Amino acid sequence: RINQYASSEIQFNLMAIVKNRKEGYQAEMAVQEARKTVVDAKINGTEAMDVDGTDGFVVAADVPGAEAQRADVMAKIAELQVNIRTEEDKFAAWKQENMRRKHNYIPFVMALMKALAEKGKLAPMVDKANAKAAEAGAAAAKA
Repeated sequence: RINQYASSEIQFNLMAIVKNRKEGYQAEMAVQEARKTVVDAKINGTEAMDVDGTDGFVVAADVPGAEAQRADVMAKIAELQVNIRTEEDKFAAWKQENMRRKHNYIPFVMALMKALAEKGKLAPMVDKANAKAAEAGAAAAKA
């Protein structure tokens, strides 16, 4: 059906339902935290308990290798923390945008116009706007 319309017309908005990225990042964070626990146990020379979320993760046999793995895991954890914070900021911005979109600004605008009229500033503003609109109309007629 999309091809029935001219390419200059916008008739459809294709959208998809996707998982919440924050939840995915948090799940990956839990995996990385579990891996960090296992690597830390290897570095400290203690026996790691059976930790869930480390499926297929092999700790290096030597301490320097384990320290390198720990650095990699910590870098991934830091990246995931940034991603989670970005998602939280995005949701906060969406919430604020929705509040602004749903707010009724008419009483505010009416009160502002009344206050401007009482101070005698509304009429000059209207005259200035009308003059500017007339100039724009004249410029559009010439073009």
